[in-house]
Amino acid sequence: MSPHLGQRQVVVLIRGYPGVGKTTLALGVAKELGYCLVCKDDVREPAMRHDARVLADIRKVCPEHAASIHVDSNDMTYEAMFAVGLTQLNVGAKGVVLESPLGRVALGERAVQITRKAQALCVLVDCYAEKSVWEERLAKRTSRDFRPRNADQIVRNYENIEYKIDCDAHVMIDCGNPLEDNVKCVIKIINQLLADETSSS
Repeated sequence: MSPHLGQRQVVVLIRGYPGVGKTTLALGVAKELGYCLVCKDDVREPAMRHDARVLADIRKVCPEHAASIHVDSNDMTYEAMFAVGLTQLNVGAKGVVLESPLGRVALGERAVQITRKAQALCVLVDCYAEKSVWEERLAKRTSRDFRPRNADQIVRNYENIEYKIDCDAHVMIDCGNPLEDNVKCVIKIINQLLADETSSS
């Protein structure tokens, strides 16, 4: 498959419920196009280990206050993902794939903000899967995995995930379909967008 056409940078936002297959698709797209890939969970996992160590230290020093202290690095991991993505664009990466649930409107707005700051094109890829496929994938997560494993609970946690994002192109991807077909579909959308940009400039 040929790399994308044109010169304008592209930010690909890969959004969807945890466990549907976002990461696998993001890896495929980034590898095929030579884009930088930034996955929120790559930051989230070490951040959660750090949070656990901090809480353990607090319990040792101030056990009477430990129960009232809540440490949540989720917002920080999003900011780290966005910051790394913007840096890659600033140093000349032809494209960046940002993979995360983007579960709140403010997060989608932040993603668009860094895209516009870099004067890049924004492609939104919404991922989904049939519930049976999704539940099968979630069941493969181990008990030590920090990520959620119950489909119904995930839907409740991300009830506002389908909000609109101000993007230049949008595609829905059924992650139950063959990965190669899905990657081709996303790249086709990107190449068409870049071709349209080239012809209109």
